[in-house]
Amino acid sequence: FRDAALNARNAFAPTRPPERRRIVEGMLGGPFGGAGRTSFLLSGHDEMEDQQAVVFAIGPSGEVHDVAPQPNRQSLLAFSITRQRSERITFSIRPNLEYESDRNRGVGGTTLASAGTNFEHNEQQITYTQQTIVRPTLLHQVQLLVGH
Repeated sequence: FRDAALNARNAFAPTRPPERRRIVEGMLGGPFGGAGRTSFLLSGHDEMEDQQAVVFAIGPSGEVHDVAPQPNRQSLLAFSITRQRSERITFSIRPNLEYESDRNRGVGGTTLASAGTNFEHNEQQITYTQQTIVRPTLLHQVQLLVGH
């Protein structure tokens, strides 16, 4: 967690812009079921950054002193379940979810807030992996990824 309380004042900004950053991460894993051949892993990451862009430009009506918000978000959630079917065959299924957004990209300095762009991205994937030990010196792996 971080905020703008200790930031120095920007000489070009009309006020001290409020900024905040928060990062939360976590992971949980272990055996799944009673046989001891299945395990799981759950992990997540969430980052929120509320930045401010300082605009100091010359416009048609004179000098422009402005502060434009630039919130950024990034989240990732991943899950994995792995099963060892036998001494030679192991398979896993791993779904992942990802989200990212940026607002007012490119704003700041002499670029006005009206010229900023917004970005948003969502991604979902699921991966199936199977490993087979054919012989002690040969491993066969098949992997299938489906995403959008």
